[in-house]
Amino acid sequence: MNKVILAGRVGQDPTFKLLANENSVANFSVATTEFKNVNGEKQTHTEWHNIAAWKKLANFVNDYLKKGDQVLVEGRLKYDTYEKDGVKKYKTSIVAHQVKAFWDKKNEADTAPKKDNVDFSEDDLPF
Repeated sequence: MNKVILAGRVGQDPTFKLLANENSVANFSVATTEFKNVNGEKQTHTEWHNIAAWKKLANFVNDYLKKGDQVLVEGRLKYDTYEKDGVKKYKTSIVAHQVKAFWDKKNEADTAPKKDNVDFSEDDLPF
């Protein structure tokens, strides 16, 4: 089974593209933070994850998410390879199947559309 569940904060406003075949994709990053105790000291470690949402889920991401929002993302890992300047490169990303957005008090004054907590998944898609 290839399944990933992440809870974190959106690192940048999503970038949205409408593709030629009438599909759409939204790309965004999510920061997750671990708190580690090393030698009795608290330390934080942040990992950054690249997320891709497709079709109607991309529209949801574009309409509702912005930098700093708390999200829960469920999806699958995707590994890609490409060549740049003659060097083989590797990229790991997450293809989102479900995105749940949470708003906290720091976002209350913002003008983005608000609902208490918004949940959208591929199960809601007609295809």
